[in-house]
Amino acid sequence: MYRLLFLMALMCSAQISSAQIAEMPLVRSSTELAALPPDTRAIEFYAEESTDEYSFERFDELTNIRTDGNSLFHLSSLKTVTHLEVSSLNHPNVELWNLREWANLESVSFSLGTKTFGLGLQFLTRNTRLKRFSARTIGLYLTPQAVRYLAEFSQLEYLSGCLAETTAPQTARALAELRTNEHLAQVELGCSGAMVPETVQELAKLPGLSVLDLRGAKLLEDITEPLQRHAGLREVAFYNHRLSPEMLKNLASCPNLQRLYLTYCKGISDTGLLELKDHPSIQQLDLSDVDGVTSTALKQLRCPKLQNLNLANCSGIEAQSVASLAELPVLKEMSVGGNEGFDDKSMALIARMKGLSSLRLYRVEGLSEEGWTELLKMNWLEDLIVYSSDIPPDLLPRLTELENLETLSLRGSVNMSDDLFRKLTGLPRLRYLACDTDCLGEDVQIEVHEQHPGISQVVRPPRNTSYQAQWWKTQEKLWELFPEQVRRERGDDSEYWWQD
Repeated sequence: MYRLLFLMALMCSAQISSAQIAEMPLVRSSTELAALPPDTRAIEFYAEESTDEYSFERFDELTNIRTDGNSLFHLSSLKTVTHLEVSSLNHPNVELWNLREWANLESVSFSLGTKTFGLGLQFLTRNTRLKRFSARTIGLYLTPQAVRYLAEFSQLEYLSGCLAETTAPQTARALAELRTNEHLAQVELGCSGAMVPETVQELAKLPGLSVLDLRGAKLLEDITEPLQRHAGLREVAFYNHRLSPEMLKNLASCPNLQRLYLTYCKGISDTGLLELKDHPSIQQLDLSDVDGVTSTALKQLRCPKLQNLNLANCSGIEAQSVASLAELPVLKEMSVGGNEGFDDKSMALIARMKGLSSLRLYRVEGLSEEGWTELLKMNWLEDLIVYSSDIPPDLLPRLTELENLETLSLRGSVNMSDDLFRKLTGLPRLRYLACDTDCLGEDVQIEVHEQHPGISQVVRPPRNTSYQAQWWKTQEKLWELFPEQVRRERGDDSEYWWQD
């Protein structure tokens, strides 16, 4: 259950990139605000002291703000902002009232919350230039009333939101009526609770429907029939659902489908998977934890645009399967492991796939030193994620031979040390290094922050250890010494944090 929530938060909440974080000064007090130059265009603003008085009068060019719901009160006088991102919007009807005088917004994004959108959206309707509205996140749900307010944004091009179980059919019907808005070209929706065919029938009427995230929904019956041959659909996500071959056939009929997530799904067999074997548009296929996939189907998988394939924890994957996957013409990212069939021979075959730029190895317990040595031959890799697997101690230092690595995660490996951590940060292109250990000292973490400010280091302790108290103290100290770097690290870590 926790993994599902983490996945949904990751995929559904609006994330800010590390590049954006680096460009946005962090403001927490009136003193920090006063120190900014008057031509500042973007800030990340959190009012730590509610009694502080923040004056934005001299910032005539301030257009981009990332903040939280509690800080909106201090921003009410601003009218120049065109791009707004708000985290932790817990009381939309109250907190959005502070934006009632704003009129220049072009994009707004809400991440995390605890309420449904209701009357609060009426305070944004002066923003007739609004083109992008994003709230596809846990805890903030669109209602029919909220959709009626969205209809006021006549320039809206992009809509991202979540439907609640109790009002999903009515909200879907209201959204279908928005298709009269000639500009609305991209709609991304998540759903919670029980999903009924009536809801999907209404959503299927949206020509701009591009993403349908059903990971938080319960499927009591086949809801894919209304999606047959939907030309706009680009992404569909399931989690722990039972999918029949007929349902996969319906999805395969969508000619422009690019991303399909089937994590933990039951009922998927080679027969169902073969419905997708020649799909002309599929770029990303997630079959992690799907037991019904075997080499029979994988040997026939010939999707010409498939770039990212996740086969982690698939019990039917072995060397014969890997050999057939090597023939996929544009495969760049691959996730494997978590089953007994993945062995040294499988790793040797992957080591010959020079088109791979990203490799994730998940619980590869069947690898001997010979198999790990094969991995070290892949000096073209840019991203390497080794999760819950122990690379032999004598081979760990040799990871520095992978000189093109930009991302390196060794979560679950117990063989990290201060000296090894220093060596790994010497990789010339490295921008992200992750591990979890109780063997890493505070001094080396501070040293790396000072000497390699461009590298995000994400260090976490193993669970249920006495090291956790010391770890928290180290995190607080790093935040005090390197607030900008730590913020960037948290942004970089957004793709991987659910694994913990």
